[in-house]
Amino acid sequence: METLKFAVMKFDVGMNITVRDGTKWATRVKPGDKVILAGLNDEPEQRGIIHALYITQFWAIPAYMYEFEHDPACRTYPGLKTIMEGLYPGFNDDSIVTAIMFVMGG
Repeated sequence: METLKFAVMKFDVGMNITVRDGTKWATRVKPGDKVILAGLNDEPEQRGIIHALYITQFWAIPAYMYEFEHDPACRTYPGLKTIMEGLYPGFNDDSIVTAIMFVMGG
């Protein structure tokens, strides 16, 4: 079972999305897989189930996906871009990303 690490452990009931730089996660998980959701600090681990993966350039993330972003600070294009630039050196609008859609539980 893979572990997704989060700086912000805030999740909604139902669908959640986390955006990761590159395509590494597209080969590590697939729809239906159970995952561990772990914080970078001492938050208790939670569980999730992968619903879908979406690989695209950052600028092309569909607008509807932002409402499902797990981190409230990332529910807009500028908000998510600011966080991604802080996490991934060299990140820009053309960077390839994997949006991981998951639901809590499992």
